[in-house]
This record gives sequence, C-alpha cells and structure tokens, in this order.
Amino acid sequence: MNAIKRVFAAALVLVLLAGCQEIQGPVWSLDGQWVAYTVYARQAGGGFHPSVYVTNPDADDPTPRLLAYGAAFPQWTSDGTLLFYLAERDPQGYFTKIMRFHPGDEKPEVALAGVRLTSMQLAAGNNGPLMLLSMGRDSKPGSLVSAELWSALDNKRTNLRTLGEMYGPAISANGKMLVYGTKPVEGHAILMAAELNGGEAKAVFPTATNTEPNASSFVVTPFPSSERFLFYGPGMANVWTMTGKPGAAKFARYPIPDGLTCPVMARVAEDSNSAMLTLMRATPGRLTYESYRLDFAQNRWTRLDGNADEPIGGNALDPAAKKRQALRSAWLSSGGLAVGDAAKPHWFPVTADQCIAASTLLLKSNEPEKALEVVLKAQDAKPPPENSEALNQALFAAYMANKKFDRATDIFEQGWLLEPVGRAGVRFIFPPESGLPPPAPEWVAQQLKSMDELIAAAPENRMIPLLKAALLARQKGAQREALEAYRKAMDYCPDRARVGGVRFLQGVCNLELDDLVHAAEMFEQAARIDDFPQADFAAGMSAMAYYLDARPDSITKAAAALQLPAARKSAIVTELAQIPAMLKGKSSKDHGATPEAIGANGDAHAWAEYDTYWIPVVFSKPVWMEVGDGKFANRRVGVKCMTATSIYTNKQPTPIFRLARPVTAPKLSPSGSALAFTVSGEIFPVPDNFCELMVLDLTGGVVNGNAQAAAAGRTKSRQILTQFSWSGNSEISLTGVDVDVFGGQKAFEKTVPVGRGGVRKTAAP
Repeated sequence: MNAIKRVFAAALVLVLLAGCQEIQGPVWSLDGQWVAYTVYARQAGGGFHPSVYVTNPDADDPTPRLLAYGAAFPQWTSDGTLLFYLAERDPQGYFTKIMRFHPGDEKPEVALAGVRLTSMQLAAGNNGPLMLLSMGRDSKPGSLVSAELWSALDNKRTNLRTLGEMYGPAISANGKMLVYGTKPVEGHAILMAAELNGGEAKAVFPTATNTEPNASSFVVTPFPSSERFLFYGPGMANVWTMTGKPGAAKFARYPIPDGLTCPVMARVAEDSNSAMLTLMRATPGRLTYESYRLDFAQNRWTRLDGNADEPIGGNALDPAAKKRQALRSAWLSSGGLAVGDAAKPHWFPVTADQCIAASTLLLKSNEPEKALEVVLKAQDAKPPPENSEALNQALFAAYMANKKFDRATDIFEQGWLLEPVGRAGVRFIFPPESGLPPPAPEWVAQQLKSMDELIAAAPENRMIPLLKAALLARQKGAQREALEAYRKAMDYCPDRARVGGVRFLQGVCNLELDDLVHAAEMFEQAARIDDFPQADFAAGMSAMAYYLDARPDSITKAAAALQLPAARKSAIVTELAQIPAMLKGKSSKDHGATPEAIGANGDAHAWAEYDTYWIPVVFSKPVWMEVGDGKFANRRVGVKCMTATSIYTNKQPTPIFRLARPVTAPKLSPSGSALAFTVSGEIFPVPDNFCELMVLDLTGGVVNGNAQAAAAGRTKSRQILTQFSWSGNSEISLTGVDVDVFGGQKAFEKTVPVGRGGVRKTAAP
C-alpha cells in the first residue's frame, strides 16, 4: 500500500509543481490588439506539452497563429511592441532559445540562443526589457534553479549565482527587487528578498508571527506596478502577500478554501486590488482545475469557473478597455482561449478537447451552427480527443440542435454499438438483488433522455427503441429481457460492425447475470468480427470470462481467444498476453462472513456476509488497477474486485442492511441495541481503505453514516479508520489517520457521539 500511496502522491505533487513553475495565463499587447498565450496539451506520460499562440481577437479572421510547439512564457515588453518567449524545448525538457516576435513580422527571430532554461520573467530595466532567467538543476518541475538577469537591448547578462539556488523566484515589475524561496533548512522553507542594487539577501519569512510549518518551497509572483509580491507553495494552507523592503516587510494571509490545493497559476490584477488564481480540487481518481478571484481588501475568494480537466483561468484585463469603453478580459478556458465578457465570451479552440468543450459552451449560448462547426474540427484534430465518449456526446448534441437527426442517430449508435468501451470502461448495470454498485444515475438519465429525443425525432428508426428497452430491462434486473431485446436488434444492424457491438452488449449482459460461459461466447463472437472496431477488447473480455470460469475446457477456450487475429494484431497485445498471470488464483465469486458479534447478555447477535467478485474490465485509456500479487499499474485490460455485503442480526432472517463495499466485523453496543462497523471507500490519492463509520439499530435504521453512498458503493472520505470501539451506548472511540490531497497522513484519536446531534436516523436501503 505504501508504494501505491507514494506513486499517487508523487504524481499529484508533480502536477502541482509543474503548474507552479510553468502554467501561466494569456498576456495582452499594450494596445489591446494582440493576445499571446500558451496551450497546455496533456501528454500521455503525464504533465503538459506547451505551445505558444498569438491572435488578434478583433481581426476578420481571428484564428490563433501557432508560433512554436515546445514553447512557453510569452511576455510583451512594457511598450507592447515586442513579444518574447522561451522555445525549442530539448528532449530533457529545457528551453534552448529565447525568441522575439513582432506581430507584423513574417516569423519570429532568435533573441538569445545557447541557453538551457526552465522559466523566464520580464521586468522593466534601465536599458529596456530586463529578463529574469531560471536554469534548473534539472528540468523536472519544482526543481531548484539558479538565476541570471539578461538585458535584451544590450545583450548584457548578470549572474546571480552568489544568491544560491532558489525556488520559484520573481523579480519586481521595476526590476529592483528579487524574492525567492530557498532550500528548506531543518524542514522549514525560507523566503528570501534581495535588492538588486547590491543589497544583501535577507530571510523575510517565516517570522515570529507569520509561518507556514508545512511549506516545502515557495513560488513567488510580482505585483504589476510596485515592489510587492504574492507567494504560495506546496503544503501551504494560505496565500500570502509581502509588502516593503527586506528587513521591514509586512505580510498578509489569505486562507485557501477547503478542499483545494495551493495555486498552480496566479496573476495579480493591474489595479493590485485582487488576484486571479487557479487551484486544483482532488476528488477520488480525479484532479480538476478551478479559477478564483481573491479580493485582498475583503479577504474573499469568488469562484469564476471550475470542474475543468485542463488549466483554466489567468484572467487578464484588456489594457485598452477604458479607451474602448467596453471592459473585456482574456483567460484560459476549457474551450481554449476566451476573450470578452465572462457572460458571453468568444472562444478560440485549437486542440480536439478544446473544440469539444467549446461546442458545449456554444450550445449553452444558443449558437448551434457554430457549435457543430467547432466540434466537427475535433474529429480531424491531431492528437485525437482524450475521450471518445465526450466527442460522441458533443457531436450528438450539436446534430440534434441543428435538427440533423439522421446524423445524430448514427453518432448515438456508434457510441453504443461501435465504441461500447470508453474512458469510463464497460458500463455494467448489475441486477439490484446482486448488491453490486449501480451505474452512475446521471449517465443512465442522459442515455434515456437522448434515446427519447431520437425516438421522437426519428420514429422510423427501429434500433434505438430496442436499445432503450434493453437499458430499462437491465435497470430493473431483467437481464433476460434485455438479451431478447438485443437479439431483436440484430435484425436492424446495417453492417457486421454493429453486429459485433450487439454481441458485445450481450456479453456484458451475461456477465451481469454472473453467467461466465455465455458471456465469454458472446465476447468471442464479437472478437471474430474484423469490422468491429473494438474486437481486441472483446477478445480480452472473452479470455477473462473463460479464465474466471476455471473449468478445463474454459481454460483452453481462453487461450484460444487470445490467439484470435484481433488480439494478436492489437496495440494492447502485450496486456492481453498478461491476462493468464493476472488472473492466477482468482475466482469469479467467493462467499464469506465476518465473526459473529454477541451482546453482553447473549440476546443480540450481528454479523456480515459478503460476496466478492472479480469482474473483467476494459478501458479505452489506461487506468490504475491491480495486475496481480498486490501490484498495481496503468492498464486498459484487467479485472476489478467488487464486494456485495449484507448485515444480519438474529432478529430477522433477511438482511437488515445491504451495501456495495467491504466492511469490518460489526460490534454491538453495550446494551445490544445498536451495531457499528466501518465501510471501505475511496481516499484519493491513496488506495481504498476503511474510511467511514456506520451505526445501525437492530432493525437496520441508520443512526450514523451515509446510507445512500454505502448502498451505491460510492463511499469516500479524507480519513482512514484503523480501530473503533464502543465507549458507551452513545459514544464510539475512533483511531485513524487524516489523509491530505498529497497522500500525507496525520494520526488521530477521538470519541464521537452517535445518535444525537449528528446524522438523523433514516431507513436502510
């Protein structure tokens, strides 16, 4: 477990530090005519690949112009005539050139070559633009850097190595002061400040009254028109401002809202009264970006946008806005560069994922034709979209909004029959009596809504009503009805590829019934159809179902499934070949029970019974999963452990409570009138563990705990509970650890009241 925790924590820290060093918002030329910005394209191995673009949002053709791949840190000179940026990133991740560009030029020119830089910041010098150049010990995000100053006009370079290595340095807008973090001493990061006229560097933070005990480093951002600085860093609970010279600096603290990490992007507004900050929210299995405005005077955070998978924010006011008598800003959005008013901006998408997001935003703005035009560009974009499901959903919505119902029908069928495996994996809908997790209700609702729209718009279509009938049947646990609906759908398949998709859905349906052999046979039939786009996934599902059946003839058939052409020619052939080793020692279903708890007077008994399943899964993109012997890796093919638990007492023959998660053995209260246990759940970024306390009365009434989350298998928490015991009939003593978003753990012991002043008693699901 510790190794897994380290992997997740390291990945999160890497993302955060990458943002601290590299992620920046758009920048305007002084006349408000041009916007330069960086597009951060997510890389398959993690992190982002930056590219610099420039656009004139008021031009007849405002299509953004790509200046350079592998480039970042675009910055205009104070007179707004020249744009500088770092470019030509080498294989180690260093930027090897500083480029100079004038919007009227045909192409950029080299301003400085022969460098190996990790960041750059522009300030005003006595002789024109002054650059603070950072050179990392290595190019990994968050590394210590050495710094130098470069005067672009006279090409003069001033080495600052006498100040030592630094974290996140920044130069004041007037070029006279440098503020930076130093390597932690005895576990505490130190903020330093130096006047660049020859003054000695001094430690300015922490002070006797201002401190950040968990700070591992600092990242500094200058205010636009004064010797004032904003700073923050990993492990910090606050954003700070520093005002004044070294030795007389004053500090103000701004607590970061709960549930958010330290900023990954910061920009102080031109009037210095507020700052635009982008932070990350860690939820189980996902990190999302949210942008905020921080009002310094009122110490108030206002959310601007959120729930984005890519960097957003960095709002910058058009410097010519007052002259135009129309305020407008530029910022990074999920739909690409956004320019205008927050209520109705113009979007400039350049990547496939940005086109998908922009199309959705345009539909919300009631611009269906533009929405369709933009999303069609995503189909041909390179690299392709990260999420084919999101592309299909956006195409469907755009075609429907433009009343192109035939195309909308094709797209919807494609999602169900040609691409049943998406980034979320196989969509299982287990019978309610199985006790296994139900599908996400929002996904089911969206599918039914789309089906109803298509049935009304294209009444001649015969496939969609059958797909809907099968979905509704699976929801109520009538998988046999669903199989019959899929059998009828065969008659309306216009090609062999869709036949493969129907066979795949029949395989899924049989797995939901725990009918491994018939599931394997359906998947195998799908895998034998060369035209079926996901035949290789079907071969993997067939092999896993056969192996889990475990009978000798099934083992033989499993091996044969892995030798099908679809498997041998697949890009995931290596993962498919690892299936036998991954499933060694696993069975499709195991039944067990916890020890029985007996009340003090022997009258009350309580215990839990559970069924543990290994379910074959496939994903269009790699996910973190167990691959055997307690080891985890990013894979697209594997099995997932699912547990259905029932709580029993001797008071009735049927379960008093059911949930789709493992639990600890129940413990009865001293009076024997209530029982308690802990439930396993998600504790991102560490692996699942027992994390929530549940308390029931002997009829199954919920005294404490989230009954709905437990029944749906969606329990999640920020703590691990290691021990618990009744300390009275209405109190429970808990021992465990709190887990932060970096995976760090802090032990606790506490006594909590149960059944009073807390969660209201509710009926069991």
